Amino acid sequence: MDRRIETRVITVPKAGGGVLIERDASRVWQIEANIRVANFQGQLDIYDGFDADGKHEWQVVARFSRTYPFIPPLPCDYGIYVHASANIGSFTITWEPLSWARERS
Repeated sequence: MDRRIETRVITVPKAGGGVLIERDASRVWQIEANIRVANFQGQLDIYDGFDADGKHEWQVVARFSRTYPFIPPLPCDYGIYVHASANIGSFTITWEPLSWARERS
């Protein structure tokens, strides 16, 4: 089976914020949260959609950096939007787009 798995590393602004990762149906395989300051809580949310108004799929409140694998993968029918709080320094997300392979120019 031929799968196209993509990975993206996002640096979160000091005030926190959200990022649109994918605009098509996808499956999220894992996300890694990297805390800015140890022992202070940071929150990471995954939404199925284009912004925080989409369906809330997953949330973690973490006090240390960790990888969170999803078995089975987390389905997102409309897109992937991730919101991170101020204490998340960066995160790495791995997902599988379900659309046909796009031409790269």
